[in-house]
Amino acid sequence: MLKRFLSVSILATSLTTAVADEAALERGKKLYDTPGLCATCHQPTGAGIPGAFPPLANSEWVTGPKENLVKIVKYGLVGEIEVAGEKYNSVMPQSLNAGKPLTNEEISDILTYVRHQYGNGASAVTVEEVETLLTQGKPVNGSVQAADLLDPNTPEEPAAPVEIQPLDTTINNVLPEKVGVGTIGLLLSSIWACLCILPGLTGIGRG
Repeated sequence: MLKRFLSVSILATSLTTAVADEAALERGKKLYDTPGLCATCHQPTGAGIPGAFPPLANSEWVTGPKENLVKIVKYGLVGEIEVAGEKYNSVMPQSLNAGKPLTNEEISDILTYVRHQYGNGASAVTVEEVETLLTQGKPVNGSVQAADLLDPNTPEEPAAPVEIQPLDTTINNVLPEKVGVGTIGLLLSSIWACLCILPGLTGIGRG
């Protein structure tokens, strides 16, 4: 009896490798350039201001764990932080748009834009990721500090492969569970009998 197996191994693509779409990048750029938001301190070029505000271009904090960026934008950052080998000790307040805290979608768009631009080339930040990361609780002191964040050099973890078990397509497995070998034999015998009787009834196959 012929037995065929279909084995498929799928490498699941997680939120960590989401690709930025053009609409999100456009929204993110518009928000980034809004007076009082990112470009004011980090500059339109993402180069920052030496000694005052760290660069976003080629920054390990931008390309590192998304959790860090989400928390910094949502809650603000205080205290010393080292970026690209340089230390900064300025205050980044909670990001506001027209006096209101950014929505999860706005945070997603800004971070997707920043991670895509300035030579960073990192994956997008989805709204679902923002929502999940913000359920982890607020910082005790209101704003986050570098000590509260993950190591910026921590690589994104790829999703584990999802393996689909081999599919057994033998007739015993395709037919319902209660159909046994005896039933199959009876079925085949009935079909054979019909094929033998059919020519006598219809005249098909007579010379």
